[in-house]
Amino acid sequence: MIKIVCAGILSLFLAACHNGTEGVAGTYGVEEHGKVNPLVKVESAGDTYSLSEFRAGKWVPVKGVVKPFTQKDLETLTKHKVDVPVDGIQTNSFALIQVPKGWTDGPFTTRTGYFAILMFSPVELQKM
Repeated sequence: MIKIVCAGILSLFLAACHNGTEGVAGTYGVEEHGKVNPLVKVESAGDTYSLSEFRAGKWVPVKGVVKPFTQKDLETLTKHKVDVPVDGIQTNSFALIQVPKGWTDGPFTTRTGYFAILMFSPVELQKM
């Protein structure tokens, strides 16, 4: 019985420590005039992530390191405490962020719960 309890506690501990960024794997687009146009694709393989952007009708891999985007990263970006769960990935020039649907910061509100930071400005995304 003790082994089962210890295994359960260990499982909970490992789940709590896991950042869950594989949840953002997928294809994302921007809605324009009622149509969603592909923008980026995130793929995960174990602990590594790759990012591709859609250019001229084809997927082009983004060079550089792709790393997790955390609640602390969003707090640094917004310059205030964030009290919602945050998941995502980032490079030196791009961030894809998942927050609860309806999250608001200043004039920006995400309907879908997904957005990107491009040129220091948030852009609403839809998971395709």
